[in-house]
Amino acid sequence: MSESTDPAQAIAAAGTGGSDANEGAAATECGDVPAPEVAAVAPLRSSEPEEEEEEVEAHMNRATHCSRSSTQLYKAVIVGDWERAEVIINSQKTALSEHITQVCETILHVSVGQPNTKFVQELVKSMTKEQLEQKDRFGRTALCSAAIAGNTEAVKILVNADPDLPSILSNRYYSPLHYAAKYGHKKTVRYLSTVTDLDYQSPHLTASGVTLLNLLISADFFAMACDQLRKLPDSALKEDSVGKDVFQTLAQKPSAFPNGNPSGYWKSFIYYMIVVEKQEIPTECTNGSDEENPQAYSKASPAPSGSSGFLQSIGKFFRKDLVVLWKAFHIFPFINKVYHEKLEHTEALGLLKAMCDRVVACHGDCFKLLEDPVRTAARLGIHEFVLETLSASPELIWSFDDENRHSIFHIAVLNRHEKIFSIIGKRYTHKHPAAALRDKDENNILHLAGRLGPCSEVSGAALHMQRELQWFKEVEDFVLPAYKEKMNKAGKTPRMVFSEAHKELVDKGGLWIRNTASACSIVASLIITTMFSAAIKFSYGANQSRPFLVFAGADAVGLFSSSTAVFMFLGILTSRCSEEDFLESLPRRLIIGLMTLFISIVAMMEAFGATLHILLFDIVGWVVIIPIAIVACLPIAFFIKMQFPLIVDMLLCTYLPSVFY
Repeated sequence: MSESTDPAQAIAAAGTGGSDANEGAAATECGDVPAPEVAAVAPLRSSEPEEEEEEVEAHMNRATHCSRSSTQLYKAVIVGDWERAEVIINSQKTALSEHITQVCETILHVSVGQPNTKFVQELVKSMTKEQLEQKDRFGRTALCSAAIAGNTEAVKILVNADPDLPSILSNRYYSPLHYAAKYGHKKTVRYLSTVTDLDYQSPHLTASGVTLLNLLISADFFAMACDQLRKLPDSALKEDSVGKDVFQTLAQKPSAFPNGNPSGYWKSFIYYMIVVEKQEIPTECTNGSDEENPQAYSKASPAPSGSSGFLQSIGKFFRKDLVVLWKAFHIFPFINKVYHEKLEHTEALGLLKAMCDRVVACHGDCFKLLEDPVRTAARLGIHEFVLETLSASPELIWSFDDENRHSIFHIAVLNRHEKIFSIIGKRYTHKHPAAALRDKDENNILHLAGRLGPCSEVSGAALHMQRELQWFKEVEDFVLPAYKEKMNKAGKTPRMVFSEAHKELVDKGGLWIRNTASACSIVASLIITTMFSAAIKFSYGANQSRPFLVFAGADAVGLFSSSTAVFMFLGILTSRCSEEDFLESLPRRLIIGLMTLFISIVAMMEAFGATLHILLFDIVGWVVIIPIAIVACLPIAFFIKMQFPLIVDMLLCTYLPSVFY
């Protein structure tokens, strides 16, 4: 090139990327790229470089030098200067088909990556069908580049000019629809799905159809994936060119399911109360598209499995009213965001159910197809996936990985996924033989429960230790009595494994709970001093007025509750903090201490308000007292915001400790 072009800028401007890496040797000179032949298709491997990597290397290599006119034409496209580009095109007959980038893109490839659709309109008018269908080094047409960029208007212009473009495949047998799905352009995917006419049921395009379904799932386009599954029901049973099936893709997406989206209490309440419309997907196994059974959106989705029966009952009773109500609330961005999140989860659950139904109806042996995905889902904590696949194939309970010989039971225990363990425990009853299997190190499931689990969602090392103890005792009740004293290859019982693995956590938990108790005891001591001195001072001016009685009552409550808090915190500070203390003793003392401390703070603020009323009401009236009283509530609000989640976590962990819920 006569003038150098920054590779990153060229890639961004062209809007290209993709994943067509199966090109053979990376040629340095660009030539006409032939259409892919069926006989030339080779299975792709996940270790092969992605198309993005080859494209970056091509731009950085700069082995392909372009003419000066090509460089000028490239600049005209980038700035959207059609008049300048038109002069160059008119002066050179080959300008429309000349390669102007390192990856053999034409002016049309580059222009569709820019926001100036007027430039594309004028350019398309001057091009022949052959020029519209010209490919770059990776076998991508300009329509593929437009799909990569998400330029839906440019896509429409190109399709209107040449209706055959959506069916032209790249070297990896990717259509423009594949690229739009891969890069997450929902609007472009929706349009291209209506104009793409490819027979994915033909032998050489079967893997390409599965790839498209995988890309739609990866992009969270679950409703569109449902449409694709209805057209190609056998794609639920096949693998793509790298050996990946749709179950594996969906099992690797915790965010597609309600359990993979932890949130606060307020968001959870809104989530479970929102009613979304549920997509109905036909489950009959057919060889073609189901034209007579279109999508229906008549039913409201039930709350996910984690919601309470009370909320589900309310949702069913007020279903029609709730649908109208929540639609009105969509004007609020937060609620609208939660709605779309739940809609995606509902669509993903519907897709999973349809996939399982296809497998059950069309596949003789679904064990091999589902065993790897169900273990992946168990490892990631997607209990919805585990429940649905176990319903489709109950024998999956006997699925073990070859490396460690861990079943779904073992995986759930190792990763501390309560809901999965609960599902299996309720469905298959306690003492299931699958839980009795030992791994390669002779560890039974109780040994695995004795290992240190992942960081818990609860606050603080002390509550983490409490949860670990609860897990160990829950699994201890689950296994056969003889397994409690069984030794592994290292000659250790489950209890020995637990003590060794949690020694450091015990120390951290003791330090955390002592520091918390120490800080809170200082606050409680200050409140005792304040309330006691206030009681002595105002006792000399005692009268029978209502404000004074309020002050006296609040002062007494504050003094007694803060004293109780101090005693609880002192009990924590003097405790030896052994393993068993973290199960109930220490958390119970901390709960009582924090709750009585909160009561004492509220009582102190109430006594302060009563004091202001006694001293100032006759002078300034309510005008000054009310604002002061409102400001006095701020400490209470801050305490609730900072400490209330901790108190709730401790209450749930201490008084609702069972893994089976």
